[in-house]
Amino acid sequence: MILTAVPLPIKFNGGLNTITSPMNIENFESPNCKNVHTNLTGTLMRRNGYDDISTASTGSIFNGLFDYWKNPDTHYLISYIDRYLYKMDVGSDGILDGTLDSITFGSQATNYVMEFEQFSDAGTNYLIKATHNRDVLQKYDGTTCTNVSADADLPRPKYIKQWKGYLFCANIASYESRVYYNNASGSIIDATDWVATDYHDILTNDGDFVTALAVLKGRLYTFKRHSIHRWTYVGGDVLFSVKAAVSNVGTISSKSVVNLTHPKYGDVLVFLAPDARFYMFDGSAIIPISTKIETENGVSEFNLNKLNRDYLTGACAADYQAKHWYVCAVPTGATNDWAVVWDYYTDSWWPFDMDIFAMGIVQSGGKRNLYFGNTDGKVYRFDYTNNDNASNIASLYDTKKFTHDNVPILKSQHYLDLQLKNVPASTISVYEKSDWATSWGTAQSVTCDGGGFVLGTSKLGDLLGGAEGITKS
Repeated sequence: MILTAVPLPIKFNGGLNTITSPMNIENFESPNCKNVHTNLTGTLMRRNGYDDISTASTGSIFNGLFDYWKNPDTHYLISYIDRYLYKMDVGSDGILDGTLDSITFGSQATNYVMEFEQFSDAGTNYLIKATHNRDVLQKYDGTTCTNVSADADLPRPKYIKQWKGYLFCANIASYESRVYYNNASGSIIDATDWVATDYHDILTNDGDFVTALAVLKGRLYTFKRHSIHRWTYVGGDVLFSVKAAVSNVGTISSKSVVNLTHPKYGDVLVFLAPDARFYMFDGSAIIPISTKIETENGVSEFNLNKLNRDYLTGACAADYQAKHWYVCAVPTGATNDWAVVWDYYTDSWWPFDMDIFAMGIVQSGGKRNLYFGNTDGKVYRFDYTNNDNASNIASLYDTKKFTHDNVPILKSQHYLDLQLKNVPASTISVYEKSDWATSWGTAQSVTCDGGGFVLGTSKLGDLLGGAEGITKS
């Protein structure tokens, strides 16, 4: 019998799949990968790293990060580290200057997660700040930080959101399902702007409580752990109508709720639920999006079944539009130690082992970059360098387990030919295992640069690959 080699072209745009056995996943999926991703053409790439851009701060634990726009020409990167608030200016060149300038509170906040929102009152665009310890609401105008109002009825919430000229304040001490709002649209700082009876209780008779506020397609939504409720502005004596939009699904973390534009569903909200699963909400329907990475397959370093559900409230996320990624930091222990990426263009998931306690999208140099902080009081710029603040990035990608099915003779005649891209001053270590071996063979180091292409002369020169390749049989 004469056997003919059959090439098996593989793209890598399927991402991690742990719900299906490593032998039965698609050719373009991986049963175990980390710190890699693909582009829209299916090319496998190691993720870029991050670098420290900031001066030293007094605190260490990041509790919040936000891009505050005082006006269309002036904005600051705001960091809340331990219980200290900082701003980072943007220089005349449009680039963040790296200096953390301290901001003094009107009333000292405590060392808890901070929520940020912007609100325009009498021509001034304020940054409004609330903490998960329900500290006094603070406002910042780019110069001075003071209490939002001297009004005795000013609520002390965990969560805040601006909508229709109202500042909604949710989850008050002793009233965790209550949402307050200011008395008149567009005004929150005067001593008569808040009335004790201006509120709505989101009652579900199940002991649940409000966990987030979000705006989608012109509507306000209140999240609980196991339900979502839609607000409609009606005007008149009864300003708002509130009705249940979704039952049985909600969010566990306000910081995981992110607005993004999906290529199929349009404007949506993506969030992490108490069951350690991710969902998408388009205003009417709930769409599960993380099914492929929710179970244990015995080989993957990461899957959602490994998350510590006791600490999911600390998860935080952002829409990194430059790469159409929903990035969410999640805990397998007591703190966030992985950033799981959903590429919402290719519907694929990619885990990165990174410690992120707070993150945000901030404009610098004309680009909207992802910045984050963890436990050392520094601001990091992500997706910028080829290392993690001078530390190497350990990346890996396992293919599916290929089988030759009903052609027994091929089981002893398998053959692998691997060509690598020409990358100057670079080497790569390649491991292989066969016949369901549980451990990898000896590493083979391959030089990725050098003159010539291993398959012969090409009009494209060395662009196709380097001078070395790997053949296994």
